[in-house]
Amino acid sequence: MRIGSLFSGIDGLGLGLERAGLGNLVWRAETDQAGGAVLARHWPGVPNLGDVRSVDWNTVPKVDVLCGGFPCQPSSSAGKRLGRLDPRWMWPEMARVVECLRPPRIVVENVRGLLTIDQGQGFAGILADLDDMGYSVRWWLQSAASVGAPHKRERVFIVASTGVIDLVPAVEPAAVRVEGVWDIPKRWPVAGEMSGGVVWGKPVVKPIPSQDVIAPLLPTPTATDAKRNRTSRPSRCLMEALQLLPAPQASDASGGGGGGQDSGDQVDWGIYTLAIRQWESIFGAPAPDPLVGRSLSADFVEWMMGFPSGWTNGLARTVRLRLLGNAVLPQVAEAVGKEVMM
Repeated sequence: MRIGSLFSGIDGLGLGLERAGLGNLVWRAETDQAGGAVLARHWPGVPNLGDVRSVDWNTVPKVDVLCGGFPCQPSSSAGKRLGRLDPRWMWPEMARVVECLRPPRIVVENVRGLLTIDQGQGFAGILADLDDMGYSVRWWLQSAASVGAPHKRERVFIVASTGVIDLVPAVEPAAVRVEGVWDIPKRWPVAGEMSGGVVWGKPVVKPIPSQDVIAPLLPTPTATDAKRNRTSRPSRCLMEALQLLPAPQASDASGGGGGGQDSGDQVDWGIYTLAIRQWESIFGAPAPDPLVGRSLSADFVEWMMGFPSGWTNGLARTVRLRLLGNAVLPQVAEAVGKEVMM
């Protein structure tokens, strides 16, 4: 199948869908210059259409799968959660692309807060748009830990397909849309499906391996890691957690980090040992040195986020950390892609 990618970043989502066997990326739309450079290096023949708001989508080749993680800042707990009032709220632009191209399948990624912004009205609007365009929808939370990564990074994935599906639930519906208006629940279920204007909550299946199996996990990499080296909230900051590891730290002769791609085996990972060793086994490569001098290593974050070694090479460390902190784990996207194929 032909895959189109919106708000691509460094396209862990597109990479994972390709790995799942859905097909090949044929175009993407990304405005970040550094992210675009990464994409051009790994997909040299795939055009970047740029800003989704400036594209004449009537002239763009149609695709079988449209994927994208529209900007999460309006929904993120790290921001003001302005939702639809935030100028960065880009779902309407993604919906415009969907309406024009009418892809048979859609994959959307965003933060968990998408389910609760605007007292549930933001997510209701997404479901309403897809319902109006004739799509049935499934959504669920998928964490990095569910594929064995050493951090949680929980995200909402929305998978939509054309046509109405026959649902035979055993419980009352979570929400019903009557004459275009939703009966909004107090909170949208973290896993559910919608067809024909009726929403049903689904039981959340605990993944194996789960957070309980490999806990404790490292803090999730974020786009702001490059801007801070210490914080009073170690559970929220990767750099702080790494600085609290038992001595000795992985270091070179000068006393700093940066001992090389395989030097992480010198680190006493402390309480994170089980999580690190599990991801090393699944990912197929040892953990790099987590620190470069007194700074967070971009190579280590790239490894945590499941990208092939050197995926973001050629950029400044802070730029790499920003791009990786906003990215989707390819392994998570691959698991989602396999659900799309079902």
